[in-house]
Parts: sequence; C-alpha cells; structure tokens
Amino acid sequence: MKDAEHFWRMAGDSLRFEYRGGAVTHLEGVHTTGWRTMPDIVTAHVPLGHAIIELEGGTKIPLKTGECLCIGLGMTHRITMTSQQEISRWSHFNYFAFGSLNLSTLIRPHLVIKGDAAEKIGDLNAALAENRVAAPSLRRAIAHQAMGFSLLRILVDNAELPTQSLERVQELQRLAPVLECIHRDLEGALDQERLAKIAHLSVSRFRAVFQHALGTAPRDYIGGLRLQRAQEFLLSTDLPVNEIAARTGHDDPFHFSRIFKKKCGVSPSEYRNRARINAVM
Repeated sequence: MKDAEHFWRMAGDSLRFEYRGGAVTHLEGVHTTGWRTMPDIVTAHVPLGHAIIELEGGTKIPLKTGECLCIGLGMTHRITMTSQQEISRWSHFNYFAFGSLNLSTLIRPHLVIKGDAAEKIGDLNAALAENRVAAPSLRRAIAHQAMGFSLLRILVDNAELPTQSLERVQELQRLAPVLECIHRDLEGALDQERLAKIAHLSVSRFRAVFQHALGTAPRDYIGGLRLQRAQEFLLSTDLPVNEIAARTGHDDPFHFSRIFKKKCGVSPSEYRNRARINAVM
C-alpha cells in the first residue's frame, strides 16, 4: 500500500498538462469528424444537439443533449452530429508523468459522462479555449494549468482506475528515469542498452520489466510515442513531412510515411488534410 501511495505521489510530482486546442463550435446541419485516430484525449460537451459516437469494430453510442464524450488516446472513432443545430464545447489535451508516461495508460475515463460533471467539463473546455487566444501573461499561464488539472480531477472521478499490483508499481517507479530519458531524447538514439543502463538492469531483464509494467515492448513504446509526436506536428504545424520525420527519430522519410500509413490508415499528408477539413470537435 505504501509503495502504491509513493508511486502516485511521484507521478503527481511530475505531472504535466499539455493542451493542443479547443473551441466552442456552433454547427448547423449534419457534421462528422470522419474516421480518425487522435494523439490526445478528446472531450466534447454538447449543450445543444445530439450525436453518434462510432468506434472501430462497429460499436455505436448515442450522445444526448447535455452529455460529454471522452475519447481516449489512440481510439479510432468517428463523431457525427445528427441534429440540425449543435453546439460543441471541446478540447484536445494530454497528461504525462515521468516525462513520457501518458496517464491514459493508467486511467480509463468513461466514454460518455453525464450530469454536473459533463457541464463542468464543458465550462472548462470553453474557458481553456478563451484563455488560449487571450494575450499571454503569467496569470493566464497559471490559470491554464489550474484548469487543466481541474479537468483531470473530473475525469479521474469518472474513470475506471485499474488496480496496480505491488510488483507493477515498483517496476513503474524503477522505470521513471527511463521514461524521462525517452521524453527528453525522443528524436535521438534510444537503444535498449542505453535505457537498460539507466534502469540499472541487464538488457534482458529491462525488456521483461518494461513489458510487464507498461504492457508493451520498449521498441513498440518508443515507436508509439514517435508516431504520436508526428501526429501532433501534423495537426499543429505546417512543417513538411520530411522534417517531421527527422524530428521524431526517423532517418528515412519514406520509411516514416510507410509506418505512419500502416498505423493510421492514411499517409501523413492525408492525415493532416482530413483533420483540418473535419475539425469540428
């Protein structure tokens, strides 16, 4: 129990809120986001109108007036607004601990949030969007972070928190310096020998500990983070694809494009174009 408490204290001390964007969108007629896989968490409160959330595999979930959706990191989905007039108060963001550990791997918010919690998320989404376009200042920067963590509190209160075994908690604590190193040097060489040395483990033991703690191999974890960073660049910048490839640790832009298309279903350029055309929430 003490180890678990220590882990969450460490995670809280290193917690980082990253806001990528949001708005209060007024729509008329049927609109859709198209099928997409986002590099962040998506929340959207609908004070007017209703929608259908579709998930990969065929699941369809209705979103009624006053409710809020919460799409987790990497979930392939499509949101279709089905009423003639809609308002969506939405945000895209992430939370990280230890540099690169996305909290989406530790908590799973409900897909649809209702009642007062939904209304509060909508209020925070609107305030975050307004705060971002205002003139920057220290007070606004502090307010921005405070709103981000208020939003996290609501999501945690409306989430499934997986029970961490004592062994896994200890492993995550041991890997904290490794995760921070990955975050700092994502575009550089992150060979497993280097990371194992940081964790004071042999390479074979490091692989086993990493797989058990995070549910994925080190190479796949790093590849996923690099893909997520590439998605963020495509959505928020006009950088050419070859430069994005270099900034995310890919020496060959053609190889990068092949990997991206295999994972996301479309080329990097098409991913950017679709996101901009369908940016309604």
